[in-house]
Amino acid sequence: MRGYYAVLLIVGVGIAAAAAATTTLAIIPAQSAEPEHDRLHVTQYLAFKGIPPNDYLLLLDTTPDAIAGGHLAIKADCDANGIGAVNVLLGIAPDMNAVSLGSENMVSDLSKLGKMCLYHVDLPPEHDMMITDIAIGNPTSKTVKLGATSSVTIYANSFGDGVEHEEHMESGSEAETDESDHS
Repeated sequence: MRGYYAVLLIVGVGIAAAAAATTTLAIIPAQSAEPEHDRLHVTQYLAFKGIPPNDYLLLLDTTPDAIAGGHLAIKADCDANGIGAVNVLLGIAPDMNAVSLGSENMVSDLSKLGKMCLYHVDLPPEHDMMITDIAIGNPTSKTVKLGATSSVTIYANSFGDGVEHEEHMESGSEAETDESDHS
């Protein structure tokens, strides 16, 4: 009977450790004479996460502070040409821009074409782009189920001016009109 309890304990500890290891967040004090903001580092393990068609997983929202400098690394499923099964969505919600994952941002030496590829994206990718929201999007008409070693790491080392999300509230009559247009 003791062996049975030992197995349950080991399995239980393993499950608890796996559940606890899904997201890592670290706020690191800036190393400058007069820090304005802290640095931010977020890692999320995305193993076997499913993203429905034309949907997304929100990874980070820094509102009201826009990310002025940083980096995103994502390991995700890719095809034989190195095209990622997902894309990265950046911007101020709900106005998000898709960054495609492909050979232009793939780290070839750490990628296995047709299986899993590693991609790097600078934050912001364009000089004048404002970012408070980061997500992974599924631009296809089928559910994407991410592979066993899928993960994303976001590092923000500087923040710009404060911004707010735009209010997109609809009145009841406008919402009904919009819903009837989609039937």
